[in-house]
Amino acid sequence: PGELSPDGDTTMGLHADSTDELVPDTGVAVVSLGAERPIKFRAIADRAVTGKYPLASRSLLRIATEA
Repeated sequence: PGELSPDGDTTMGLHADSTDELVPDTGVAVVSLGAERPIKFRAIADRAVTGKYPLASRSLLRIATEA
C-alpha cells in the first residue's frame, strides 16, 4: 500500500514492517514522487542506532532482506 503526503507536512510514524511474507531475495521499495523528503530508520535491536537519508523527487530506495 502507498502512503501519501498531500501537503508535504504529513509524516508516517516509526513502524516495523513484517518481512515474514516476502519472497526470498526480494525486499521493499520506497518511491518518492514529490519534493525531497528525509526517510528515517531506527534499529529494532538498539533504538539508539538511527539513520536519516534524503529521498530526492522521483527516486527509488530498495531495502533488501538479509539472507
